[in-house]
Amino acid sequence: MQDDLENVPVEDRDHRDFFCLEACYDLEKVKPRVIEELAKQWKLQSLNIDRPLPERVTAIARWTVMPTIGYTDIIKFVNQYEKDPVTGKKCPVNIIECVLRGMTRNDEPAAPLNYLLAPKFLASDYARTAIYAISGCLPYMPTNAFTKIAKMLLTGKARNVLKITAYKELIRLLASRPTQKHIEMILHEANRADVHRDVRIAIIHTVQLLLS
Repeated sequence: MQDDLENVPVEDRDHRDFFCLEACYDLEKVKPRVIEELAKQWKLQSLNIDRPLPERVTAIARWTVMPTIGYTDIIKFVNQYEKDPVTGKKCPVNIIECVLRGMTRNDEPAAPLNYLLAPKFLASDYARTAIYAISGCLPYMPTNAFTKIAKMLLTGKARNVLKITAYKELIRLLASRPTQKHIEMILHEANRADVHRDVRIAIIHTVQLLLS
């Protein structure tokens, strides 16, 4: 069986008839080689279009938390599979969002922020996931670091490409750490003339919570 598998293209190696190690029981440790192979299997399952989408999402979520996978591996995955170079079809949004969330589940949860907050993502369907990633990183970031990020996102071109959902979440994140600077930033957004109605409602609701 092993010899046969070696002659099969990597992208075709996932099949339901193949043995799948779902979990390890009563083991004190798993060898690095086993972990690497298991990570490969999760990745292949996530790319197998013959599997139901929920199974593919579960597989890629498991792949992102494997000890051998870092955020650079996830960046490579997004760059390679976000759009199929042959068919031109996009990878399902559910899978890419799950991969992006996995970036913050490693030893350096704040490291991927520069990548996640790039205009490419803030102007895309993944903006919500990118902004929510900040929320997961907040416990590992000093307040002044988040303040700088928020200020950058609410200035000029960065603000203009923000999706409404991401814009509202950013306001909520500022309120979750109610420093004087953050409150000033919220008030500044409230006083802008061209704020979207949904964002203005989110600002009002946030201010009410701060005053209660």
